[in-house]
Amino acid sequence: MTKRSYGDSQQERARRLLEDLLNYANDDPKVKLSEKLTVNWAKNKPQLAVTGTLESLVELTKADRCQEILNKPKIENAIDFFENYLEILTNFSQKGVGERQFTFTLWDTDKEKNLNKFDEECKRKDSEKLPNRRTMSNSHPQAEGEIQSNPDNLGTGIISSDPSPKNMRNKLEELRKKCQNLEDTNQDLNKRIKTTTSHLTITLNLLAIFAIPIAIDSKAIYDYLNYINPKNNSSVSSPSNTNNSGSNTSASNLPDLSRQTNIASSTAEKQKNNSEFKAAEKSQCP
Repeated sequence: MTKRSYGDSQQERARRLLEDLLNYANDDPKVKLSEKLTVNWAKNKPQLAVTGTLESLVELTKADRCQEILNKPKIENAIDFFENYLEILTNFSQKGVGERQFTFTLWDTDKEKNLNKFDEECKRKDSEKLPNRRTMSNSHPQAEGEIQSNPDNLGTGIISSDPSPKNMRNKLEELRKKCQNLEDTNQDLNKRIKTTTSHLTITLNLLAIFAIPIAIDSKAIYDYLNYINPKNNSSVSSPSNTNNSGSNTSASNLPDLSRQTNIASSTAEKQKNNSEFKAAEKSQCP
């Protein structure tokens, strides 16, 4: 079998295959049994003996309901990962076309303990691939001094990072939860928008119904006011004209009153003179 590259995706697939095999060996009720696949604990526990075809392993991984489907090349890549990278797979042999037989040398019979040890071994293997700090300090003394003087340096962050499949799964799970919360919030907002739009439409329709008779009444009132407005102006202006004529009449009559007063006074004087004259005549008669 040719040696392949090993990365996070290969680690994830190998971990998934190991978990499915452990479920199969422990008679998990959710796992579908297959006549072409046999997984048993060996006498020298915790060794796990596996015999089956690639097709049976593909069907086994389909039952875990993960989004990615592990086809035959990916199953072979996971087996190679166990054998040549983690070095926990032995007695590998091929019987016929597609059938495989191999034995896992695990750490425990408990599934969770084995999966935790798998993550630790992957992390240890990944750290061994990083350059030695002593080699870095010899070849780049200035860079080593900067890392020691500044613990928040980018190089320190890369060395102390933890790219294990378990942490990646946890981060993916957190992202899924956030996406679900955003979808729920979006649906709630859409419902509120629809409700508000419906209420606004009803309100506008009611306003339109009440506005039409108001507009008709307003136009009728406006026409009536325009009709009676000239009559009001004439009725207001006529009294002023009457007052003016009265004042003019009274003013024109002032000379006549004075003339009549003078005539009356002159007539009274004449009558007085006549009475005095008559009295004088009577006194002169014998």
